[in-house]
Amino acid sequence: MYVWDLGLLSSYEWRITHAISHHCYTNSIIDFEISIVEPMIDYRVYATKSLWHRSHLSLMFILIILPLMLFIELFKRIISISIGHQKLRPENLLPLFQLVAMRLLIPSGEGWMSAFLLWFAMHAGCSFSLIFGDGLVSYHHHHHLFHTGDGEFSYGLDWGLAQLDATGDSKLVTGPSFFIEVVLFGNHVLHHMFPTLDHGLLEILKPVLRKTCRDFNLPENLIQSLNAFNGWDLIIGTLKQMARTRVRKTDMNDRR
Repeated sequence: MYVWDLGLLSSYEWRITHAISHHCYTNSIIDFEISIVEPMIDYRVYATKSLWHRSHLSLMFILIILPLMLFIELFKRIISISIGHQKLRPENLLPLFQLVAMRLLIPSGEGWMSAFLLWFAMHAGCSFSLIFGDGLVSYHHHHHLFHTGDGEFSYGLDWGLAQLDATGDSKLVTGPSFFIEVVLFGNHVLHHMFPTLDHGLLEILKPVLRKTCRDFNLPENLIQSLNAFNGWDLIIGTLKQMARTRVRKTDMNDRR
């Protein structure tokens, strides 16, 4: 979990915003990961969405500042600790130790500036890849999936059914390599169904999930795909979601 802190974020905050908010209320108005990108990105569905959001001008702007997002989070945390809004936790110091370690490991002729530039470049790349791949274009923002403003869930108000309606998977990530699957958040539907289970066990549960879906008479095309998209589908679907102002159709056969 402290890998999150090495990336200038906070595992303590992550447990709150991700585990308690995102996993419990996925893609709803209470999902922190929907609201954190506002006002630049607006995934909500409503008729008066501005041209700024529907034309994707906001996306173009935020792509420019993506490499700086982790540094912005670090700066916000420093300010919050300084004014007493939160306590300094030991893991908050890991990025500092990381910088010191880089200074000690680089050639003796290099100085602190070289270490800092290397540290900065590493986190800038991490910031772009993490937020673009798991934040903006993620397994939750395809336009076929439920978003706040869509009204009712497709399959009912049960929490598990809501997860199926708000979560997708990648056809290219899940399966071929466990390393790629973990790094790129594959088997995401099962991860949302069993968020505390070791990721290596999720593939074993896929037949069980499919059988359970059939037992409850869910659409066969959902069962076969488990909302699986390829990478291009996710990008195009996310762009369509950002521009969407109308409630989607709830008939799965019409949406697939």
